[in-house]
Amino acid sequence: MTLPTDPAENLASLIRCASVTPAEGGALSALETMLKPLGFSVERPVFSEDGTPDIENLYARRSGNGPHLMFAGHTDVVPVGDEAAWTHPPFAAEIAHGEMYGRGAVDMKGGIACFIAALARHVEASGGPKGSVSLLITGDEEGPAINGTTKLLDWAAAKGEKWDAAIVGEPTNPDALGDMIKIGRRGSMSGSITVNGRQGHAAYPHLADNPVRGLMALVDALLHPVFDKGTRDFQPTNLEVASIDVGNPATNVIQGDRHFQHPLQRYLGRRDRTDRDPQSPRCRGGPQEIPAGEEDAGRLRPRLARPAKPRLSHPRRQTDRNAERLGRGSDRKDAGALDLRRHVRRALYQGPLPGGRVRAGRQDHAHGGRARRAFRPGDADAYLPALHRRLVRAGLSRMLSADETHASLLGAWRLMLGKNDGLRMLDLSADGFWDSFFAIVVAAPALIVGWVGIANQIGDPEAFAGRFGMVISLAAAEIGAWVVPLAGLALIAPRIGIGGRFVPFAVAYNWAMAIAAWISLPAALLTLFLPFTDQMVVLVALVLFLLSEVLIWRLTNASIGRGAAIATAVFTGMLIGSQAVSFGLQVLLGISMPDMP
Repeated sequence: MTLPTDPAENLASLIRCASVTPAEGGALSALETMLKPLGFSVERPVFSEDGTPDIENLYARRSGNGPHLMFAGHTDVVPVGDEAAWTHPPFAAEIAHGEMYGRGAVDMKGGIACFIAALARHVEASGGPKGSVSLLITGDEEGPAINGTTKLLDWAAAKGEKWDAAIVGEPTNPDALGDMIKIGRRGSMSGSITVNGRQGHAAYPHLADNPVRGLMALVDALLHPVFDKGTRDFQPTNLEVASIDVGNPATNVIQGDRHFQHPLQRYLGRRDRTDRDPQSPRCRGGPQEIPAGEEDAGRLRPRLARPAKPRLSHPRRQTDRNAERLGRGSDRKDAGALDLRRHVRRALYQGPLPGGRVRAGRQDHAHGGRARRAFRPGDADAYLPALHRRLVRAGLSRMLSADETHASLLGAWRLMLGKNDGLRMLDLSADGFWDSFFAIVVAAPALIVGWVGIANQIGDPEAFAGRFGMVISLAAAEIGAWVVPLAGLALIAPRIGIGGRFVPFAVAYNWAMAIAAWISLPAALLTLFLPFTDQMVVLVALVLFLLSEVLIWRLTNASIGRGAAIATAVFTGMLIGSQAVSFGLQVLLGISMPDMP
């Protein structure tokens, strides 16, 4: 009898089973075939619930005298999309350049294949472990996750099953295979938003109310707020738009209402069912016809989407209960305690949107009450000035909290190191743009040291007022050299093809300039004791300046995301513009710098 000791063969067998959720697709059967020669007893319970597809699951146990280790996972995979666009067929398990390609190769048939291979090698070498080993495998991880792990755990517990530890084979390796084992799992929540307008002909937009305009503005606003900074073990929370439903087959009609769905961390939206024939040599054949009247059974619907009733659905949090029950010690702060509605309302209530009426509803589960607010927009020409005024007021009237400042500085620093995930830590909303100028306040202590050092040397040595006036002049030149080039870039950004990246760059740049100011602090401190023309001061200042500019170039490249050539052009333009503005303001303000030795 041949045992399944080869993980590559195990994985190939599983990949060739087209187990697109919610279809079993032969994957659980292939798994059962591997497990029975290893001494496992296998059960395959099916769970059901109204409004969701029936799901087949698998529980297998190899009993022994000792601790009980459980391996948990899933065999279902997401749909393949356009199969013609695949370089390798999604269910062929082809190997190219030492890598196996196929749907589920990583998430997470690969983990299951390796676990079985490890068990098989142990059985082959020493007869198997002394304790008990079980596999708890669902076919409903990529779907609604209602008839999967949760019910399977309850079912197994009712049978008297208890586990001492559990391993979940989800992919967690950021850099290399086996470099990380996660100790918990993030939670998730999802919702949908409907933007209502008024239908009309595209040739007469003044007689219609195009909801797509408002929808796009709203989507952009929702993507930028910072939810949290993450933890030591988990990355920051992210929001992703999973679907924007326009549903308009005509090119000359303005639709009356549109909606989009957004997941927090992940979203399990509507999926088309693709069943395959489990009797084919590869476990799969062509697509199976879905009988009339069963179309809905083959689709996974978002649990919170109610497009028929314009409202912001109450976002339901999908906690990591399974993680807790499996003994993995979840991080509750990271998994939940997030108020998605607050971020949605922040985006909704920024002001009138350019087109479309936005309705946001909030359901209070404890009392059943509902708060609702609606906006009727003016025309698009009035939108930007009104929004600009509101943002200026907001930006000048509030101070950032210590946590917000820390997250912004950390995000900018990660971008300066060339790590793109730093953008997720920055508030890239319109509010966040104006808030980023608070970085001037953060940089001020370090900058003031340098201004005082220089003012003491070139200001009126006989009068405090002369030196103080020189500090003010130096501050004006410095801040002007900081802000004016940004304003210039804002004007030309749309013309050079980076209009959509200006705000991310500007926010990152402002916070990076604060970091650069503190990097230059040692040179500023030296000016308090030595002439700023001293060779040592000049050398230290030059080294720190070059270091800062290298970091800012890396930040520019990461935040703009248009390639190194465009990043270099923007960086060079900002550098030249900053130096030109600084020199011009020095001349205008009567700042006379002595010649360098």
